[in-house]
Amino acid sequence: MCASKLQEKIIEKGFTTRTLAKLMNIERTCMYRKINNVSKLTIGEVMMLKTILDLSDSEAITIFLE
Repeated sequence: MCASKLQEKIIEKGFTTRTLAKLMNIERTCMYRKINNVSKLTIGEVMMLKTILDLSDSEAITIFLE
């Protein structure tokens, strides 16, 4: 996962770690660790982020798979 690209998209869409964590129903610290590649995102979490951030398929592939 490319943490810097994910962080760019989060900021671009006007979200914070706190707001994303609330939307995903996880703790803020857990969200921070996932965004910064300290702990892994589940497939379900990736799909939620894709939806919340309104990512295209190619953006999601670039962020989460490259």
